[in-house]
Amino acid sequence: MAFSPDGKQIVSGSNNYTVCLCSENAMQPWSFHHGWIYSGSSNLLVWIPTYNRIGLWTPSTKLVIGAQQTKIQFHNCGHGEEWKNCYIHH
Repeated sequence: MAFSPDGKQIVSGSNNYTVCLCSENAMQPWSFHHGWIYSGSSNLLVWIPTYNRIGLWTPSTKLVIGAQQTKIQFHNCGHGEEWKNCYIHH
């Protein structure tokens, strides 16, 4: 792990052969703990399978270098009370 000279970015390497560049002070709309992604209000959003946790991009991730990457986008996601809006009856 190393910090940029201005302290605003972190680069880290992992035993899964992944290098990650992240912003240190980024706002986190969600968090990741034990395979679960939580919303900012600590509600469970989705569980990530072990295989997809390698190279997982978080909101503060700027770059992942490795054989595998997983990106999750919640911008059109219906969760909480909005989940029912995902279904369109034909």
